[in-house]
This record gives sequence, C-alpha cells and structure tokens, in this order.
Amino acid sequence: MMQDDPPSALKRIPPLHRSTAVESQLLEAIRIGRFAEGSRLPAERELAETFGVGRVSVRAALQSLSARGIIETMQGRGSFVRTSPATAFRQSFAGWLTVHRTEVVELLEVRGALEELAVRQAASSPQTWGDLDGALRQFAAAANAAPNNVDEIAAADLNFHAAVAKASGSALLWSLLEELQQTLHEARRAIFALGRTPANSLQQHAAIIDAIKAGRSARAGRTMRTHVGATIRFVETWQARDRSLGA
Repeated sequence: MMQDDPPSALKRIPPLHRSTAVESQLLEAIRIGRFAEGSRLPAERELAETFGVGRVSVRAALQSLSARGIIETMQGRGSFVRTSPATAFRQSFAGWLTVHRTEVVELLEVRGALEELAVRQAASSPQTWGDLDGALRQFAAAANAAPNNVDEIAAADLNFHAAVAKASGSALLWSLLEELQQTLHEARRAIFALGRTPANSLQQHAAIIDAIKAGRSARAGRTMRTHVGATIRFVETWQARDRSLGA
C-alpha cells in the first residue's frame, strides 16, 4: 500500500526540539491524508533516517501521538493511525466538557449576570470605553482567518470580553470578570472546538458594541444576555446533537 512507502514529503529536523518537530510533521501528514486511518506508519528506523534524528526522538513523538489517541502502537507490528488529529482533538474536549458541564453552566450563568451589568454601565460611560472597536476587529480577524484555530479564537474572545468588562468603568466588575474568564478559559476552548461557530459569536459581539456605543443601556444588557444564553444552551445541548464523538 502507498501508506507504507517512505514518507518523502517529510523533511529533516534541525537539532532543537526534535521530538516535537517529528510529532508536528507526522500530525500534518496524517491530517492531509498522507497516512490514512488504519494505515501503518514507517518503522522507527526508517522515520529516524528520513527526519535525520535519533530513534529516541522518533519514539518520543510516537508515544505522544499514542497518548493523544491518534495512533496505536502494537508490539512487533508497528504504529497504526487510529483517527485524525481533528477528531482526537474534539474527543479530548468532549470528555472534558462531559465531566465539567454542570460547573461550566453555573459559571456561565454568573458571568452572564455580571457582563449584563458591565455592558449596561459601559453604555452610560463613554469615557471608559477604551478600544472596544479594536477588540472587535481582533476577534473578527481570528474568526475569519482561522475559523478552526481554537487557541487563536479563544484568545481573541477572551480579549473582547475583557475589553467589555473594562469599559464598564467599574474596577470591581473588571476584577470579578477577569477571574471568571480565566476560570472559564478551558471551557471557552472546548466550546469552540466542539462546534460553537465563531461567525455567530462575531455577529453577537458586534451587536453588543453597537448597543454600547448607541448609549442604549437596556438593549446592551439584553444583547449580552442573549449572547451568553446562546453559549449556555450550546453547552447544555451539544452532546445530544453530536453523536459522532461516541457521547
């Protein structure tokens, strides 16, 4: 089978971070279909020669991929692709969210109440707005350029909500929300990884900023409540919608 041929598309590895670089190239080869699900990877010796690294580095990379559930190594037979990186990535977040679902929903409800108060105050305090438009542009750039990059989108989302909290002009609200946002960071990554659409969040973020800048305190509060409410409903119902993860 073609999958057992030497991986000629792979490149030699520089001395630093060898096992990480080996893992990264193998991940990409699996992602693009060079090694399909069920296919056997080249032997350690062959990979070591291809990458120009020691077998210890190759073995460490294979162990990491195995721990992530992407490959399976069978004694005497070699390493085989179990699933795609994207599926394994989603499965890891699915397991995390299954365990922490109740806690995440409770924290989101508290966050929603505080953020609703924050945007109401922000709508009445133009002098504390700061760069709300900049935070919105940053999230838009991440959502449009890297819709599948969970880390980049989650970081931009965190920055947006931090900017909104700061715009309230209340140091106490900002402090409370900053602590909550950090606590919810892993949940934010899981939510985007499991299918929360960045484009939908972007529309809601824009509506929140519009209401704040129009000085419409009540509307800003309702818009934020709708935004956080949509996230809560996603967390409560995603498992019923997505059976492909074995949930």
